[in-house]
Amino acid sequence: MKKTIRNIGLFFAAALLFTNIGCSNGTATTPVKYSETKAPRGYQVFEYLGVNGLIFDKTGEVVVSPYSMGKRSFTFTDNSAYTSYYDESDISTSFQFMSGKTVEISPFIMGQYEVTRTLFKNVMGFDPSYFQGTNYGEEFSTDKGQLRGEINFNEYNFGKDTTMPVENLSLLMVVGFCNKLSMLKGYDPVYTCSINGSVLELHKFTEADYKDSKYSNGKFFANSLSEKIVITADFSKNGYRLPTNAEFDFAAKGGNINAPEWKYAFPGIQSTKKVKLSNSEYDALSAEEKRIYYVSGHQIAEDDNLAEVAWYSGNSKIDFTFVTPVLGYEHHEQTYPHMTGLKMPNSLNLYDMSGNVSEFTFSDKFYFVGGNYDSRACYAAIGGANAINNSYSEGSVTSRSIGIRLCRTIVKK
Repeated sequence: MKKTIRNIGLFFAAALLFTNIGCSNGTATTPVKYSETKAPRGYQVFEYLGVNGLIFDKTGEVVVSPYSMGKRSFTFTDNSAYTSYYDESDISTSFQFMSGKTVEISPFIMGQYEVTRTLFKNVMGFDPSYFQGTNYGEEFSTDKGQLRGEINFNEYNFGKDTTMPVENLSLLMVVGFCNKLSMLKGYDPVYTCSINGSVLELHKFTEADYKDSKYSNGKFFANSLSEKIVITADFSKNGYRLPTNAEFDFAAKGGNINAPEWKYAFPGIQSTKKVKLSNSEYDALSAEEKRIYYVSGHQIAEDDNLAEVAWYSGNSKIDFTFVTPVLGYEHHEQTYPHMTGLKMPNSLNLYDMSGNVSEFTFSDKFYFVGGNYDSRACYAAIGGANAINNSYSEGSVTSRSIGIRLCRTIVKK
């Protein structure tokens, strides 16, 4: 309850500070109290982003900085021990803030929301998302038999609302979107992509180009240099980019190592469950508790507090039954993403930093972080990142459960 009241207070404070003004020339209204280089943490640089003469909902940007106005960088050693949420022997998980690791963070700007379908389409001219309208209704009624009873999949908003996060993206689409948006906004593009020494002019790419097999995800991992897509990032540029792993985790944790939430399991809120149990603790659980809350390895499956800040497998599914010609009645559960910004934000007013869709990051290579609508609670805990590798190289798209969030480097003037 206290958390809810605090966030309501933040909302009305923000409403008083920032006046919502439209624009006609494609540049969003910007608060002018501070320059980007001197703005305090949590300061809203943009309330709405303007592109191509339009402004778009769910596109606000805030400053993420180590402490307060004027602090240029901060080097810290994290001791919050993510081993309580991730098993170090799990080789599928790469740790970004293991105890004892030193990370330097400089102030940067981060999108308050995951990039929406409507923003992506306006910039790129197409929407690659899997969740568009009644995909699932069509899939289950035509491919697998007839639904038992009348279930209107439209009621579950399977992609009808374009403020849902864009997903089903190829790696090249992600980079191309960042660069093209940078150019539209008058910023310097961060990424350079090339094949066999030839730079790809991504701002000229069409949907067909992005889906061409010669630009598939596998080309980022190709053995042949003549086919390999090489990407470089110049973080000194002021254009749009993906956050680094360290930036994402720093922002998700609230950006203040002295605040209680720095050591919370989830963005802005602590877990209600003990994730790693001893064998005796696990054996003492009832069969129902094991089924609902824990999975193999005793990792947490559901968490009551997580549901306040994230969409994950524990609160993102519908149940339905359909009839198949051979098997008869068959029960199914289906998970799905939601509109951005419906859950509580953290102290920096960042939404969906856990759950809904996982998000791409880029440091030395591509990762995805944050858990998603189809993952267990343990994967929504801050601190783990999965590297994109050859297992994601089939075809030209990656996953219907991974989206993006924008960042910009604050360039000192």
